[in-house]
Amino acid sequence: MFVKRGRDDVDAICVEDLFGGHGKVWGRQILGQDSALIGTLPGFPDDFESGIHFIHETVIDVGTLVGEHPHEGSEEVYFFIEGTAKMIVDGEETTLMPGDAIITKNKSRHSIENIGDVPVRIIVIEGGVG
Repeated sequence: MFVKRGRDDVDAICVEDLFGGHGKVWGRQILGQDSALIGTLPGFPDDFESGIHFIHETVIDVGTLVGEHPHEGSEEVYFFIEGTAKMIVDGEETTLMPGDAIITKNKSRHSIENIGDVPVRIIVIEGGVG
């Protein structure tokens, strides 16, 4: 048995001022469900039988900041496809570009900002811990 769903099978939903930031973020919930965005970003809660919560595509508009927020009981992997972003994880800043991947660990806090002149496009995968 398998589940197949592509980016063209789901709508891109715009979320403004995400987690107290500013600007527009576009999300496509490809597989699973992001519990932090239930009611905002439609998902598919029955997709996974494992500890994976979701896989989604995120597009962050130029100049947009996704505000700092915590992760409790989960880790997230971000794989950068397009654009340049600044990410602050637990007070430590790094710049991310296409081809880069970063993990935010359980109990960490992070923000992400598009610091380039084109939209940032990333694939985000979240899984539970414990």
